[in-house]
Amino acid sequence: VNAVSPGLTLPSGDQDAAAFDAVARANLLRRPVGAEAVAEAVVWLLEARSVTGQNVFVDAGQRFIARDRDVMFGGDA
Repeated sequence: VNAVSPGLTLPSGDQDAAAFDAVARANLLRRPVGAEAVAEAVVWLLEARSVTGQNVFVDAGQRFIARDRDVMFGGDA
């Protein structure tokens, strides 16, 4: 069993495009992840027949940034 842990890929609630873009770039690489990058990781795992028991993070480093609340509320991260 393998897993893919995506970063922020879709707006939350009533978040507008500008607010979403700001929080989508609030990661170590300063760029949005996007659904395409997540899909590429899934395809890679499906084709990597000898890879087992792995969790692939596709989050541009978002997991390493501590937050007090959901990213939807912080365009200034």
